Amino acid sequence: MKNILKKPQNSIENNVWSDIAFFDSIHSVVTSKKALLRIDDQTYAFLIHPKLSKLSVKHAIGKYFSVRILKVNSLNLPPRKKRVGKFQGICPLYKKAIITLNFDDKINLFSDI
Repeated sequence: MKNILKKPQNSIENNVWSDIAFFDSIHSVVTSKKALLRIDDQTYAFLIHPKLSKLSVKHAIGKYFSVRILKVNSLNLPPRKKRVGKFQGICPLYKKAIITLNFDDKINLFSDI
């Protein structure tokens, strides 16, 4: 049986795999009331993988949305307890990244209906 996920052989394949890993590590956009109010100031919030650094977040979001990023703030969210009946567990850990864009750049998160 062949190994489907083999290591990349050249630099082009390596760049493609690193881009895929960056894009998969951005989980979702935060759509809380406070985060949506800050969109007018070119500030967006994303949930990301806990092991990503600020530099890798800046590179991934800048490349994916084709924007210039001025500042990246990150914070680790505390684990939440979740209960189903008598069983108690913990939700997975996430990291939140708050990104400030250049004044003329914008990310279109929602369609203009």
